Parts: sequence; C-alpha cells; structure tokens
Amino acid sequence: MTEHSSVLIVHSRRIRDCSSIKKQLEKCGISSVVVPAKRRIDCSTGDCYSEMGCYISVKNIEKGDVKTRVWDPLNKNFNFTYTKIFHRK
Repeated sequence: MTEHSSVLIVHSRRIRDCSSIKKQLEKCGISSVVVPAKRRIDCSTGDCYSEMGCYISVKNIEKGDVKTRVWDPLNKNFNFTYTKIFHRK
C-alpha cells in the first residue's frame, strides 16, 4: 500500500498558536504534525499586519480528500488568508 502525505502551509489572523489547529484535527480523527511557520506580513490593503502561520503535515489521506477532510474544516474556523498545499505519494 502506498502511503500518501500532504503538507499544508496556512496563515490567518485568527491563529494564535498552532496547537489550536492540531486540536481541531484530532477532533476530526486526523493525526498530524503541526509546527509554526514564519509570520507573514501583508501590506496589500495599505495597512500592514502580521499573521501567524503553521505547517501541517498529514499522512494516509488521499489527495482528493485533503480539501474536504483537512482544509475545509480548518478554514471554516480560521478563515485562512494564505494556503499552499503539497502532495506526496
């Protein structure tokens, strides 16, 4: 059996620390490794602000399921302003 893994990089003003993301994934029954990412500073609106970011690594979730099982539930609570997803087989 091939092991699938995905890494998400997310940023949001609503993230205070990455442990809240890990806790939500655990509630959904998803095992993950979540670590802080470099803060992102956005000045596109004319007012600069800093956002917390997290790297999220999940395994054994099919590429097509990452959006519905991982990204959608998290985005509902954290309203991501930046997301990048990488899939590995």
